[in-house]
Amino acid sequence: MNYSDNEITRYNEIVDRLREGVLTVTFKKVDGSLRVMKCTLAPSYLPEEFRNQARVLREDTGTNIPVWDVEAGAWRSFRLDSITSVE
Repeated sequence: MNYSDNEITRYNEIVDRLREGVLTVTFKKVDGSLRVMKCTLAPSYLPEEFRNQARVLREDTGTNIPVWDVEAGAWRSFRLDSITSVE
């Protein structure tokens, strides 16, 4: 897949911030509703049994960002183009 420089930069910026701590990400779900999720990629926030499973982001993930949902205690993902805010 070919991604624009802006998409790659934004993706990398969000992933870098997720690796540092918990972010609140608001995004539009496929059904059009908004979802607010507290999520991370920082191993220190994952339960011990999942720390060695921290997702390695690869080219084949496309513009989907897999994250650990700290409130649900499970892996989730969202599309880069569906994000409305990151705090």
